[in-house]
Amino acid sequence: MLKIKVTKLQEMLSRASKGATNNKLIPLTNLLALELKDSKLTITTTDGTNYLYVKENVEGDDFYVCISSDTFPKLIARLTCEDVTLDLKDNYLEVVGNGKYQIDYQLDENGDMIKFPNPIGDSMTNKVGTISLQTVKTVLNSIRPSLANDTTQYSNYYVGSSITATDSFKISSMSTNVFEIPKLIGADTMDLLGTMIDENIDIYTDNDKKIMFTSDHGVVFGYTSDNIGSYSIDAILGLVNKNYPSKCKVAKTQILQVLDRISLFVDSLIDNDIINIKFESDGISITSNKSNGAEKVPYIECENYQECSGMVLLERLDTQIKAQTGDAVEIHFGDETSIKMVDNNLTMIVALGTD
Repeated sequence: MLKIKVTKLQEMLSRASKGATNNKLIPLTNLLALELKDSKLTITTTDGTNYLYVKENVEGDDFYVCISSDTFPKLIARLTCEDVTLDLKDNYLEVVGNGKYQIDYQLDENGDMIKFPNPIGDSMTNKVGTISLQTVKTVLNSIRPSLANDTTQYSNYYVGSSITATDSFKISSMSTNVFEIPKLIGADTMDLLGTMIDENIDIYTDNDKKIMFTSDHGVVFGYTSDNIGSYSIDAILGLVNKNYPSKCKVAKTQILQVLDRISLFVDSLIDNDIINIKFESDGISITSNKSNGAEKVPYIECENYQECSGMVLLERLDTQIKAQTGDAVEIHFGDETSIKMVDNNLTMIVALGTD
C-alpha cells in the first residue's frame, strides 16, 4: 500500500499518459504499469516501440500492477482530496480518495496479470552524451516543424554536432553538439523527451540500435534508425551555412499578422497556397497570387540591400517564422532559390518556388 499526494500522482500520470497511444491493435499500448520498488514509484507506458518511465520517490510497500491507461488516469484527474491511497487487493487495485474505487487488473489469456517487458535489459551502460531539457524544448518548438511527414530517413532528426530536420522544402538546424557519432532519432522518441522535468538528461546506447535517455524523474527508451548513411547531411548543412548577399530584420508579430490577413485571399486549390514575396528597399512586399491582397512589412533594419523576389508556399513561410524564438526575425536573402532565417544558434531555410 502507498499514500501519495493527489497533485503529485496527477502530474506523474499526465506525463506518463503521453507514452500510451491506445492502439487497439497493440493491447499493451492501452495499459500502464504501476510499480513501487525500494521506495521508487515508476509508471510505465508504451507506444509499442518506445517506452516511457515516469519516476518519483514514494514511501510504501513494494507492489506491481498493470491496469487500463484510460480509467485510472481519468479517475485520479477528477480527485479533489489532498492524498490518495493505492492498495493492491486479490484481483483489483483499490483507490481511496474522495471515495473508494476498484480498478481491475489486466489479465492475459492464462488469467495471470499482464507484465510489461523490460526492453532495456543490462546492456545500456555506454554513455554517449547529455542533452539539456531546454534543448529538447527548443527542438520540439523550432526544429520539429521541418520534419518530413513520411517514412523516409527524413522523418527522423539528424543528431550529432547539430540537431537537424528537413522535409526537402524547409530546413531547421540547431548548432549544439550532442553525439560524436551521429544518430537518427525518431519523432516519437523525441516527443517523449518533452515529458522530462529534470534539467539534464543522460544518453546511453548499446551495440545495437537501442537508445535510452535517463534522468532522476524519467526514462525514455527507443531505437535509432539505421538509414543514417542515406541522410544527405553534408548537402543540407551546406545550405544552412551558405552566405546570402543581404539580410534584414522584421517584427515577428507584424509579419505573422500580414500573412494571416493575406491568407484570406489565397485559395488552397486554385492558388496551391502560393504567395509572392519581394524584398524591396524599405520592406518585404507580400502579395496573394491573384494580387487581390497586398501588404508590406517594414524593415527594422537592413544590410547590403539587394532586390530579391520569388514565390513561396504560405504555410512553409508561416511555419518557419512561428518557430522563431525572438520578437524580431532575421532574414537572409538575395538567393532566388531560398531565404534563410537565423535565430541565435538556430538556422532555418525556406525554399522559394512551388516544387
